[in-house]
Amino acid sequence: MLYNWQIMNRAPNRRVIAAAAVLMQVCLGIIYAWSVFRAPLEQHYGWSKTDSIAPYRWSILFFTLAMILAGFWQDRKGPRLVGSVGGILLSAGCLLAALFGDTPLGLNIAYGAIAGIGVGFAYVTPIATCVKWFPDRRGMVVGLAVMGFGIGSLIFAPLLESMLGKDPAQYAATIPRTFFMLSAIFLVVVPACAQLFIVPPKDWKPVGWTP
Repeated sequence: MLYNWQIMNRAPNRRVIAAAAVLMQVCLGIIYAWSVFRAPLEQHYGWSKTDSIAPYRWSILFFTLAMILAGFWQDRKGPRLVGSVGGILLSAGCLLAALFGDTPLGLNIAYGAIAGIGVGFAYVTPIATCVKWFPDRRGMVVGLAVMGFGIGSLIFAPLLESMLGKDPAQYAATIPRTFFMLSAIFLVVVPACAQLFIVPPKDWKPVGWTP
């Protein structure tokens, strides 16, 4: 695993890494925008409220469990791999939700388990990386990253409402299409951000900063 930037001939701009971290966290914040899906699922498939909330509950469970595994994995393999795998799993979960999300079980497995694990894997990497690059401003950079996660729901909620529409007659097309579009977004954006997460050497410190 590379802990330096010799192939780049210079230190990367840590502000770019912080920006990538926030962007990744915005994408991962989709997990908190699930409520937008509930009414269309209930109206189109005739699901109960218990059925429509279940994918969110499972996603939160697998999200938290995956963070524990991701922390250990990242220490051994680095943030690039773990973050990229997280993005791929999140994308795969949305893709499977588009294909098999017409049943509660299918949606629980696809979005609840697979996408939830993807969010957990990816969530760890930007925070851990930014803390290493900003030892002089740890509180600020962690706050920015977590802010991105929270803002994600504010950004995705109206976007999802627009993609799903308000006509129940169209839900048969708009529900899977929305999951397809989310899958494409996450497959591109999350791994791309993860590739910017270079870990500095252990003896690195910002210019002019004394621990």
